[in-house]
Amino acid sequence: LIAVNGFLSAGLGLLTSRDLGLLFFLAGILYIAVYEVAHAVSHQRSLSNLPILRKNAKHHRDHHHPSLMARKNFSVVFPLWDRVLGSSGDKHA
Repeated sequence: LIAVNGFLSAGLGLLTSRDLGLLFFLAGILYIAVYEVAHAVSHQRSLSNLPILRKNAKHHRDHHHPSLMARKNFSVVFPLWDRVLGSSGDKHA
């Protein structure tokens, strides 16, 4: 992902400006880092039971549920797009 981000950022930088390419690269790196930390937290029971993280952790566990994974909860960590696109399986018990 970092390599793809680098190529896209370099292309954007060549087409527009160096600063925009660097900004795109840094935003991509930040997103990847936040994603990886949030994904790791959702697999840690002690951390995922914290009130602020509980909903996202449940969404991620449901993502791995065999009856849902082919049609619901495609957003592994951040459920925003599942809610927007109607693919959220959060009502599943």
